[in-house]
Amino acid sequence: MKSNENVRRGAGDLIARYGTLGLMALVCLFLAISVPAFIQPSNLFDVLRQVAVVGIMACGLTYAVAAGGFDLSVGSVAALSTVFVAWLLVRNVPVLAALLVVLAVGAACGWANGLFCARLRIVPWVGTLATMLAVVGPQFMLTGGGSQIPGGLGPKQPLMDFLGKGFLGPVPVAALVMLLVAAVAEIVLSKTALGQHMYAAGGDRVAAETCGIDSRRVLWLAYIFSGVLAAGSGLLMAARMGLGQVRIGEPYLMDAIAAVFLGSTVIKEGRPHILGTIVGAIFMGIMFNGLTLLHTPYWGFYLFRGIMVFAAVALSGFRSR
Repeated sequence: MKSNENVRRGAGDLIARYGTLGLMALVCLFLAISVPAFIQPSNLFDVLRQVAVVGIMACGLTYAVAAGGFDLSVGSVAALSTVFVAWLLVRNVPVLAALLVVLAVGAACGWANGLFCARLRIVPWVGTLATMLAVVGPQFMLTGGGSQIPGGLGPKQPLMDFLGKGFLGPVPVAALVMLLVAAVAEIVLSKTALGQHMYAAGGDRVAAETCGIDSRRVLWLAYIFSGVLAAGSGLLMAARMGLGQVRIGEPYLMDAIAAVFLGSTVIKEGRPHILGTIVGAIFMGIMFNGLTLLHTPYWGFYLFRGIMVFAAVALSGFRSR
């Protein structure tokens, strides 16, 4: 009796750990058979390029979730970044200076979220929602009420073109940037004391504080990291599109949420981690690419987003139990 129960538990644990990877493999097999263009190297590398924005944004969100918070503002901060960097570049601000200023703005947005949610103990859904709504205003202010910055990114910007549209060999530069960000984020979360403190605070704040961990500080830092990476994803978005557009990053919020929670079911014990987040982002990218190749109507993408967010959160909750 116990043997059968142990077998069932082992099988359930195996499915919980590797079910997402198995499902992704099945989806790839289906698409390769039904749409041969899916397995063309050019299409697969294009998927990686498209995934980069969501992957970087989701890495930032992973910090917030790991530390016991949540960040609804990442999509809006990304959109603000596209508009702000375009606004700076059309005024001939040096590109490196513009990138640093925009990343600093992302850090400021994260600092504000930390103030609301870590210092003042406002519920994350409310505190970050306030930031999400507040940063829409500056976007319209910078565009003069329009939807885009007139003139795109201004004079030709080789560095921005390289980041958004360039390749190193067959590999998109944007994908390499995502992998670099993910590698650094993984080291911080899994190999440093700060990362372990984030996990401790996210797992049990009271127990963490009993052990001498300043849960408010680590959560505040997690929000700052989330803001910086949200701004970074917006910069990559602007580089890829060649313009700054109001509210362009908001749909990516749902994709980032799905990537984080879907990724938390991969391999490890039901907690958010960077490797899983990247796998989740790639899975989302493959699914969107498949929907496009299958000529799915536009409303299907919104339906898919909703289903994936629900499934990801549900699977994450099941896995954590």
